[in-house]
Amino acid sequence: MTLTRMATLAWLNLVHDKRRLAVSMAGVSFAVVLMTMELGFRFALLDSMVEIVRLLDTDLVIASKSKSTLVTSAPFNRRILQDALSVREVEEACPLYIETRFSALRNPNSDRSTGDRLTRKATARKIRVLAYDPRDHLFFLPEVESKTAELEAPETALYDEKSNRAIGQFTAGHETSLAQRSLRIVGTFRLGTDLVNDGNLIMSNQNFLRYFPDRRFREPELRSVELGLIRLAPGADGGQVRRWLEEELGPRGVNVFTKDQFLAREREFWDLRTPIGTIFSVGALLGLVVGAVICYQILSSEIADHLAEYATLKAMGYANHLLVAVVMAEALVLAVAGFVPGLLISFGLYRGLAWYTGLLMNLTPARALLVLGLTVVMCLGSGVFAMRKLLSADPAGLF
Repeated sequence: MTLTRMATLAWLNLVHDKRRLAVSMAGVSFAVVLMTMELGFRFALLDSMVEIVRLLDTDLVIASKSKSTLVTSAPFNRRILQDALSVREVEEACPLYIETRFSALRNPNSDRSTGDRLTRKATARKIRVLAYDPRDHLFFLPEVESKTAELEAPETALYDEKSNRAIGQFTAGHETSLAQRSLRIVGTFRLGTDLVNDGNLIMSNQNFLRYFPDRRFREPELRSVELGLIRLAPGADGGQVRRWLEEELGPRGVNVFTKDQFLAREREFWDLRTPIGTIFSVGALLGLVVGAVICYQILSSEIADHLAEYATLKAMGYANHLLVAVVMAEALVLAVAGFVPGLLISFGLYRGLAWYTGLLMNLTPARALLVLGLTVVMCLGSGVFAMRKLLSADPAGLF
């Protein structure tokens, strides 16, 4: 039996009963959707937690040794950045300020007719504030770079339009309040939410000082920095400069990372040191098991319905490996036939969830291929278990 004939026989076995084929495809598609969504949530949460770092225009990152993850508040003294400039290869040392504790932004869609102070507090939601010197041009965000002049004006900020909708809908020109102080939105950008933060504001360092002064000092000034962003001179060896800075600045309570190291460290924290990675990996495994059970039932029923035909082929002299090839071809066809609609459904769900939650739900080609591989393994593995009845069948006992 040629390969073409085996494939044809496998296809005819599946399509002879259109209703059963539709149910079979639906079962496999369900497993595909389940696996894709579980993996999607896992990757979305990991990608969202590091997206802000990915968008920073920097070569090295300086962070406090107490800072186990980006969402942990652990500032260090700004003088450390000034000292980093003593290394010849360091071209710029830029501070990034982050505030999440006192940054309550008032929802513009709330009822403004009441002057009750308690009501106004109830309509404010916490938001992450990112601040920097606009002249440093820290972000790979064209919307931010185009608003440098506006950010330097007092009491202004840019709003992340992918923030949680419960915070409110802001556009350029909106007047609201941040930390019980008036604020004017001068534009928007697109960053997204994450597991901890429902949204983002970007403002200048001088505005940050107005809204969140360090009350430990009589004269307000920006002494504490959340992250230090180091830009190197062209041609400088990032790894070597990182080691020099680590030796020089490490004893003062900070760590120095390359941008890739900081990204990997952040992803590793959320993937391995929190339940997130385990929960969604187990969910994807559960989808694989559910799909395998469904596929096994489908192929097992298919073999049982055509056992006489398979026995006839065995009686005619066809070897077991040829019949196994037919069953495996059925499993492969079923995998592809169920994968396509399952992927399309998942893509629609990804788009809807990304719009509603602001998470980075991205169905990349690599992730789609991963799900396809899992689907093929699922169906072929089910085929291996389903064909045991076929291999043990005795042609003489069937007639």
